[in-house]
Amino acid sequence: MERAAVAEAITLHQQGNLEEAGAAYLSILESNPDDADVLNYLGMLEFQRGNTNRGIELAESCLAIDPDHVAGCNNIANMYLTTYRVKEAEEHYLKAIHLDSQAIEPLFNMGVIEKSRKNYSMAEDYFNRVLSFNPEHTVCLSALANMYTRLGHFEPALYLLKTNLGFEMSQQDQKSTLLAIGRLCLLLDNQEDAMETYTKWLTLYPGDPTATHMLAAITGENIPEKPDERYVKDLFDSFAATFDNVLDNLEYQAPQHIQTICESLFQQSDPGSLTILDAGCGTGLCGYFLKPLSSRLTGVDLSSGMLQRAKLRDLYDELIEQDLNSYLRQSINQFDLIVSADTLCYFGNLGEFLQLSQTAMKPGGFLIYTVERHDGTTDTGYHLESHGRYSHTYTYLSEVMKASGYHVDAIHERNLRLERNKPVNGFLVIARRT
Repeated sequence: MERAAVAEAITLHQQGNLEEAGAAYLSILESNPDDADVLNYLGMLEFQRGNTNRGIELAESCLAIDPDHVAGCNNIANMYLTTYRVKEAEEHYLKAIHLDSQAIEPLFNMGVIEKSRKNYSMAEDYFNRVLSFNPEHTVCLSALANMYTRLGHFEPALYLLKTNLGFEMSQQDQKSTLLAIGRLCLLLDNQEDAMETYTKWLTLYPGDPTATHMLAAITGENIPEKPDERYVKDLFDSFAATFDNVLDNLEYQAPQHIQTICESLFQQSDPGSLTILDAGCGTGLCGYFLKPLSSRLTGVDLSSGMLQRAKLRDLYDELIEQDLNSYLRQSINQFDLIVSADTLCYFGNLGEFLQLSQTAMKPGGFLIYTVERHDGTTDTGYHLESHGRYSHTYTYLSEVMKASGYHVDAIHERNLRLERNKPVNGFLVIARRT
């Protein structure tokens, strides 16, 4: 009878009925508080609901009852990893693998950890072990292809992704795979195949914002002043969980450049005296140096996935999921400082953002942001690159800043990150509302 109740609770859980599933798990635990399986499932559920500490407590209770609970080891490791407790996560993944050498999820997750450490040979070994047990593990195929891409092994990466398309996957995973294939075609200087990939994508999903945007980036036709919000949201939601590791591997420097300017500008200010907006906060990488300066720190981003990661850092007083311009439109004379690290490379025309940011700022407030540099000539002053981001000219930045009423203190040239193992040149802009 109890096993039937457990099965029913699991079904509710799998269907996404978290409230009913949680109540069912608790009901079972009332009569059998030492049911390790149910404690494990309830821990997973609480974690899914955002109750991370409670989820970890329940997983620990599961393992206290049954230390050799493989799924419990894997699940608590997942929670530790999400909360940046990597060492504890690794210990539990390895224990799960020791208990069951064919436990696919711990093997895969160890591959992810080793990849983040740049231990690529070890990561490859873990991923290949997963694929030896399940050749159709689409997430593993994507992860291995991503690693090969990062290492410059474009042909094998492309082979893996094309193989992946032959297996059943979610609509979102299929779109992510098509996006990766298109980008690899461009890395291999095969623009025709990239166009064919995005055209196929639009055939499968007519009007898809990502495929439309990337096709415009390749052809140079129908270039928007600003991308469809759905494209930006989908892009960052799709890799929120691995975003920080990806940027670390690209030697991402935009936050450090902004930090240097902030420390110089506000070294005489009282600590914790500024109202600050992190515009396009992502996972909150700028929060570490902004928090000590702020009396109130607000982060705004389109991606719920990114904001979930930012929340885990516990640095922001408020995190808001909203289009940046829409948020600024309702914020008048609120901020002493607005920073934006590599968000405006997803804007072509900066005019509206700059006008709205100025009215959202207190008189004398500062705006500090980065964009990618375009050295060519364009009719608009900005260019949509084949990778899908915009670059801007120095002349355009100077003119649009002044037209928006800002006093420009400086426009510095800076390296922002690596792309294909080459520096991406950008501008670091410092301006004041007069």
